[in-house]
Amino acid sequence: MSPNEPNHAALMSQSDMGKFEMGDEVYVPSLALPDPDGRPFALTLGRVTGQEGRLVRVSVPNNHESDVLVSTKLLHGRNLGITVFRIGDIDTEEHLLDPLAKSILHYLRLFLPHDAIRLREVRTSAEIQAVWEDLEATTSHVVIIGHGSETSIKLLDCEYPVDGATLGQIFENASPTTSPKMFVSLSCLTGRMPFARPFSLSKVCGDYLAPFQSVHSAAASLFAQSYFANHLLNGQGVRAAYGRAHQAVGRGVHFRHWRDGIHLPIP
Repeated sequence: MSPNEPNHAALMSQSDMGKFEMGDEVYVPSLALPDPDGRPFALTLGRVTGQEGRLVRVSVPNNHESDVLVSTKLLHGRNLGITVFRIGDIDTEEHLLDPLAKSILHYLRLFLPHDAIRLREVRTSAEIQAVWEDLEATTSHVVIIGHGSETSIKLLDCEYPVDGATLGQIFENASPTTSPKMFVSLSCLTGRMPFARPFSLSKVCGDYLAPFQSVHSAAASLFAQSYFANHLLNGQGVRAAYGRAHQAVGRGVHFRHWRDGIHLPIP
């Protein structure tokens, strides 16, 4: 296990409930329930009612059988929410950025109710800040779609391309007390060190996944979908889910994982 990867066994043994406490609302994969076909989303909201060994007992609505026992690593907190930023440039929105953003949006809406999955179409730093002021508290994961380079990302209200440190500051200025989020960038080249390292060091960023080279929208969409499937449904940590997503896109497409300014190898 990487020293940077959470130890789920250790988490489960901490305090009475590990990551969760009695009465906490949690999302549980619907596949872990007796009636998955009757659930509208891939994740179902329930409530922690107890613990048996390293398993957590969860009560879910409309479950006429007893509460379900689920591994802690399969559960996600009530604050689970994904915000997709489509950073437009006017010229390529219709045929490139919008189809990619909508492919991610509609896939993620299979997981959670619509109010937990949000697409915001922005073009400027001011719009990013306005969205972040509104959604930061209910966002745990962020997807960024736009035009990038190894040093910057393009915003229409900025005279110069925006580097990683500046983008992080834009988010922080909008919500100075923000907690670190999980970021997935689908913008070309933004996984390279000049942009990725300073952004991953910003207060807003916990983990950061981004492409090392120019990447086709189809491959970018596949990477993101594979990552979220493994992370949200299979209970894999960021490192393991990243490794599976890397395998899914195959040769010639490389995403990098950054955390606290450090480039972490593929697991």
